[in-house]
Amino acid sequence: SACLSRAIQLSRELGDLVGEADLLAMHGASLREQGRLEDARVCLSRCLDLWEEESNSAAAASACSCLGLIDIDLGGYARAAEHFQMAADLFHQEGKSQQEAEALSNLASSYHLQGHLEQALDCYGRSLEISQEIGYMQGCSQTLANMGLIYQSRGDLSLAEDHLKRSLGARDESDEAG
Repeated sequence: SACLSRAIQLSRELGDLVGEADLLAMHGASLREQGRLEDARVCLSRCLDLWEEESNSAAAASACSCLGLIDIDLGGYARAAEHFQMAADLFHQEGKSQQEAEALSNLASSYHLQGHLEQALDCYGRSLEISQEIGYMQGCSQTLANMGLIYQSRGDLSLAEDHLKRSLGARDESDEAG
């Protein structure tokens, strides 16, 4: 970590914004794995600023997704929703459909954790549509399972069972393809 910090400092001194942003992303991920969530958030926020300065939307979207995961780890579900929405929008602009679907699924999870079940179902539905369009069966399976859990928590056992069965079918398709 000391080596990484030094490399970040050198990139900054050399004016290498791309190198600094890449190193900050790695450092932020490492800090998150170590449970140093506030430090990770600081690193990834700086990383996001640099990617925005460089007009690299795809990299900025990835940084937003990482920040959203840290927000969830810290219990900041509303802030997580903001980061995941920004990530989904940026991935959409870049035509990165699988990442957009994943960001929408994460956005749905943040709404679910806040108790906003209709918003969660809406985002899961959008994620599912994209995943089906691109044949991302693993994404379909996970999203259908999450939707099933929401329906179960609402007491709609018929819809819950339907979504969970469809999830298993999508998982089987994913296993066959992989």
